[in-house]
Amino acid sequence: MKLENLLRHDKSSFLQMLESTPEMYRQCLEKAEGIEAPEAERILVSGMGGSAIPGQIICEILDDPRMAFNRSFKLPSWAGDDVLVICVSYSGNTWETLNVFNEALKRRCHLYCISSNGKMLEKCREKGIPFFKVPENLLPRASLPWLLTPIASLTEKSLNVNGLLRDIRETVPELERIVDEYSPENGGGEAFKIAEKMRGRLPVVYAYKPYTSTAYRFKTQVNENAKYPCHVCEVPESIHNEICTLYSDAKLDTIILAVRDPMMEAYEKLMDIMLNVMEEFNPGIELVNIIVHGSSRLGKALSTILRLDYVSFYL
Repeated sequence: MKLENLLRHDKSSFLQMLESTPEMYRQCLEKAEGIEAPEAERILVSGMGGSAIPGQIICEILDDPRMAFNRSFKLPSWAGDDVLVICVSYSGNTWETLNVFNEALKRRCHLYCISSNGKMLEKCREKGIPFFKVPENLLPRASLPWLLTPIASLTEKSLNVNGLLRDIRETVPELERIVDEYSPENGGGEAFKIAEKMRGRLPVVYAYKPYTSTAYRFKTQVNENAKYPCHVCEVPESIHNEICTLYSDAKLDTIILAVRDPMMEAYEKLMDIMLNVMEEFNPGIELVNIIVHGSSRLGKALSTILRLDYVSFYL
């Protein structure tokens, strides 16, 4: 599809929100620094859909056993009065998250909510539960800065860890560079080229920790923005199952996108093994390497997410 046609079809102004991403992080950082958080033994971030992604990202980046995320309408059995439950729902009306909220209240968990409005904020005001108010004029799938930044702040203060907010702040200039490089005025850059290669093919994304949440975010953005299927596989797990599909007679027209970090040497060797076997069984298969950039793991994840958001838009 031609670039000008894509822009005409952007009825929800998603591109404008993408371009606002760096400024959204700046605003969020200023507001999130004032968050007061209780000390807790553990944190559980609960949400669904796009509201679950930020908690998954922070959990994967932090890699701390005291932190977990939850995509369910049920509160895990281990969550008690020593746990901070962060309920995230952009709309404030996600029934699964509201159910977790109610269970957390009954178990006397510490509670904190992140939302734009809805029943969740009504309950917070009624029960005196602290909350972080997100702007109401955003698309939920474009609200990542407003959902992720307060989670980072709560995590730093409750678990006494450092660096998450700093990493976000230091990544903003890189996000500005991506917005400029991938803009329609510059022909969409690498993002438009990748989207062109994906069109008419089934994209299969391979990633390893701490970037599996980045890959999953891309899958959901492709689903929502492009109304297009996308499959995500984790390395090294996929070496034990996905690789078996190469022996099938059914050959789908796929394109492989591999999210890669040259600093993760052990994972890179496993990724090479996986991709080499694929190319052996499928000569000429289209392979796109998505190399992460940044000075921190969180910075690499956030900048890659923005790059891939543009791909999903141009698709």
